[in-house]
Amino acid sequence: NCPLIVLPDADLEQAAAATAIGGYVNAGQVCISTQRIYAHRKVYGDFIDALKPKVEAIPMGAPLEDATRLGPLISESEAVRVESWLREAVEQGGQLLTGGKRNGAVVTPAIVTEGNPTMKLMNDELFGPAVAISAISSAVCFDLDLVGIGLLLLLGCFPGRYQMMVLALNVLPDFEDH
Repeated sequence: NCPLIVLPDADLEQAAAATAIGGYVNAGQVCISTQRIYAHRKVYGDFIDALKPKVEAIPMGAPLEDATRLGPLISESEAVRVESWLREAVEQGGQLLTGGKRNGAVVTPAIVTEGNPTMKLMNDELFGPAVAISAISSAVCFDLDLVGIGLLLLLGCFPGRYQMMVLALNVLPDFEDH
């Protein structure tokens, strides 16, 4: 799923609000939903602090109810798979900050911090209601291997300045070479 980069001068409330929508719409079962977040070390903790209450406030329920923003996954077996990926992420060093509880086909919206490249959650499409967050030291110099070129179909970027976004996007490789 889509990576998102949060730069040091980003509007963290705006980035967190967009993540709380983009990471959890349709219970995360959208191939362009936000799943992997690369937040600059300078704002990593503050971004997480802004995101957590927004994710915990996502109204869950029956899909046809107007107030519902997160319903069940397509099947209980998919919910079991999502739950196992979250458990695996924790076993590989991630911290389950919130969510990840399963009841039938419903998985509560989850945030995994300390994301690393060994996790399926950082490399494969989850198709579930969870995001993983990694700290990076530079938007320009972060290791593109960590992003997973195969999954870099779309890239969200929350810079404070347009020039930083252009600079970050200019380091992306020419996909015809891969």
